[in-house]
Amino acid sequence: MCNGSDVYPNYYLRCFAGYQNSLSDAGYPIYPGWISNRIYNKDLAFDFMKKTMTMAVKPTAICCMSDMCAIHAIQAAAMSGIRIPEDLSLVSIDDIMLSRYVYPSLTTISYNKNEIGKTAANLLLAKIAGNEPESILIKCDGIVERQSVADIKAELTIIGRRLE
Repeated sequence: MCNGSDVYPNYYLRCFAGYQNSLSDAGYPIYPGWISNRIYNKDLAFDFMKKTMTMAVKPTAICCMSDMCAIHAIQAAAMSGIRIPEDLSLVSIDDIMLSRYVYPSLTTISYNKNEIGKTAANLLLAKIAGNEPESILIKCDGIVERQSVADIKAELTIIGRRLE
């Protein structure tokens, strides 16, 4: 589930491209019905969750492009009777403070926000000086494991493919 934005379209497009590349590299299919790029509030998240969880092939996990989108998805799941992480795992990107306090607490990818601020300032200064900024890469600090992802130590089957 993507959280599309007219304000940050390149950010979300790049996140989605990374998601697609990772699934492709691992040999997993991408189901277009599992993807949304317009989740801005819990009502839209509820509609998406309801639609997705009534499909013939249901996802076992959802990756959201922002913690707020994932928090909306957690609320929508609770309203729909979907148990996180027992029925559906959720992971996100941001590690905003609120992600620690929702229930279940959100597993998320963290990145150094100070580094992002410094990079943004340097890009702005370069632009003011008349230089075209190059593409940038912000490294993540890693995954912050919390409660929204199921423990998959046991044998698992995902979309007809067995993982051990």
